[in-house]
Amino acid sequence: MPMYAMAIIFFSRNYLAMAVHPKVQLIIFIITAVTTIVFPLISTGILLLRGEISSWHLPLRNERTWPFFYTIIYLLMCFYLVQKLPVPFIVCAVFVSAAIALSMALIINFWFKISIHMVGVGGVIGLMLVLCHTMYAQFTAAIVLATILAGLLGSARLYAGSHKQAHIYAGFLLGFLVIVYTLQFIQ
Repeated sequence: MPMYAMAIIFFSRNYLAMAVHPKVQLIIFIITAVTTIVFPLISTGILLLRGEISSWHLPLRNERTWPFFYTIIYLLMCFYLVQKLPVPFIVCAVFVSAAIALSMALIINFWFKISIHMVGVGGVIGLMLVLCHTMYAQFTAAIVLATILAGLLGSARLYAGSHKQAHIYAGFLLGFLVIVYTLQFIQ
């Protein structure tokens, strides 16, 4: 979801998209892709090869601990690298809020299999609302579309038997609230 967040920030007409040079935006996309997609996939693949997890889907609650932990480290690495670039801090704060949300999900996961998909979707929708409020960005249609897609994703997770309704709602609320409060706090 951090890749979607960066796409929303840099491909929309708002202050952040104009304040960051296109070459710096490309560097941020590369850093984000490597630290939030490539590294977690490699780490999870290693866990799968070593037999520490049973599937890429992480169907068991206890299998999610190490992949979550590694991803938190990678998100913080992403934050560290991006904050060294000439960008407004709100861009960096997206990675911090994602790390906070995933850290909270990791703790919750010991008792309750919260939906990480919905944590991410809730965070993306929260980001769009914050940008609408603070930067006067126009995301009305995107928010409606993202909300419909969130409902479809949640329904698909329910249909697949991966989660219960409480897992879906809790995940969405966690992602939404963490990014909204984090970004409002830094303003």
